[in-house]
Amino acid sequence: MYNFTFKNRQSFLLRLLAYALFAIVVTFSSNVFAQKVDKLEQWANGRLPTYQNQGWVTGNVTESKAHYTECMTIPYRLEASSLTAGTPYRIKIGYDVKKGGAHAIDYLTSYDYDNNHDLFGHSIEPIDELVGTSLAGSGLSANTFDLPTPDEATPTAGAAVNQPETQFLSIPLANRKITVYGATISAAFYDVGDQNVDGGGDVSTYLTVDFTPSVGQTSVVILWGGHIAAEEVWGEGFSATGITGSPYHMFLEDCMGTNDGTSDDDLDGCGNKEVQLSASAVQDPPTCDVSGPTSTCEGSGNLVFTATTDTGESFNWSFGTNTSGASIVNGQGTDTVTVNPGTAGSFEIKVDISLGTLGGSLTTTCGQTVTVNLLPTVTVSGGAWCE
Repeated sequence: MYNFTFKNRQSFLLRLLAYALFAIVVTFSSNVFAQKVDKLEQWANGRLPTYQNQGWVTGNVTESKAHYTECMTIPYRLEASSLTAGTPYRIKIGYDVKKGGAHAIDYLTSYDYDNNHDLFGHSIEPIDELVGTSLAGSGLSANTFDLPTPDEATPTAGAAVNQPETQFLSIPLANRKITVYGATISAAFYDVGDQNVDGGGDVSTYLTVDFTPSVGQTSVVILWGGHIAAEEVWGEGFSATGITGSPYHMFLEDCMGTNDGTSDDDLDGCGNKEVQLSASAVQDPPTCDVSGPTSTCEGSGNLVFTATTDTGESFNWSFGTNTSGASIVNGQGTDTVTVNPGTAGSFEIKVDISLGTLGGSLTTTCGQTVTVNLLPTVTVSGGAWCE
């Protein structure tokens, strides 16, 4: 009887221990492994000219869904869920700085930085930050944090010095922010030397972001932008449009928390999060240059100006400032125009050079200012002037 009772008690205690361990595992799993990055997406701003297919998408975006050019920003966002309010989390965002030695995304900006979009002849498309997320319709306000200055890249032939930091610092501070809904960001930094460089000229760099969900929040949405590298900064052949394929990769490199020795702040679903923008969706704008005289005297006759371009297809001439009353005599719609300079003053002769692309038109404007000098008056004193 005693042995039977002892065995029953022993069995009961073992079952109790097993249940306790199971409860601990379930609780641990629900608190840790369920917290995850749900998605990483980029904004497809639509195909010209009807702007269809706008929205947040995963995978590869081609010219059928988007239209971009150099110096524009590609918006990105990620959503994380099942988080614990008040717990600090850490993610590491990676992006392609170079592909094959040419620059792809040279630095990060605010997700809604509007630069060079006017080249397409229309205003920037409105971006709905939270549509398609668990925070849609929540009424939450956005919090922002300053993006750090990127490290200087290895110069390429024809590149400006101290880039990309010089260009990054030249844009307004309001456009150098990372945005978050449902949390606050406490740190955003690049690790010195934290780059992946291969022998083929490909370089990736990484931004680490620390954030803490706000009281009552279990889901968070973070937004930022990737600046498309431009030829005017990096030199001919070394900008984003000099790359084929899908060079504009944005990805999550790490979600291992703040490295405090525990896994309580680790996020699942990180390793397979990557989006790409196809090079076919990024059009190189036509170059634009105007040559001709920079000064003349009134009454000296008409002036001729010539526009040069690499890929431009159409030309539209106009005047900017025009205090001399200058007028176009002929040549409108061609690469060469004849101008009557008018009277004393000045004028700016401008040309819009357009290229049909991606179902729409991409336009670059350039010009030249001309001074029209007053014709000097000659007077004779001391007697008659004889031929």
